[in-house]
Amino acid sequence: MAQSTAPDNREVFTAQAITGTSVVISMKGRTSLSWQYVTTGTPTTVSIQLEGSVDGTNFETIDAPQADLLGVLVLGTSSSVLNQVRLNLTALSGGSSPTVTANILVN
Repeated sequence: MAQSTAPDNREVFTAQAITGTSVVISMKGRTSLSWQYVTTGTPTTVSIQLEGSVDGTNFETIDAPQADLLGVLVLGTSSSVLNQVRLNLTALSGGSSPTVTANILVN
C-alpha cells in the first residue's frame, strides 16, 4: 500500500503549561516537516526542541532547542530517515501563567 503524501498538520501542544513531550507524529513516508509554537503569558524562559525516532522508542534531538520569547516561531527541516517526530518542551517559566501551543506539519 502506498504511503500518504498529503500534508498532515497536527496541533501537538494545546496551551501546554508544564514541561514534557508532545504526542508522537508519524512521518508516513514523508521527508520534510515544519513546526511552530506560540507562547502566551509572557514567559521569561522557554525551551522547545524537535525530536525524531527511527524505531518509535528512542528519540533524539534533531533540531537545536529554541528559546524565542516573542510569541511565534516557525521552523522547518528535512530528513528522509525519520519514522516519527515529536516536540519536547524542556523549560517554561516566568510571566503570567505561560503556555505553549505548537503544531507539526509533515509533508
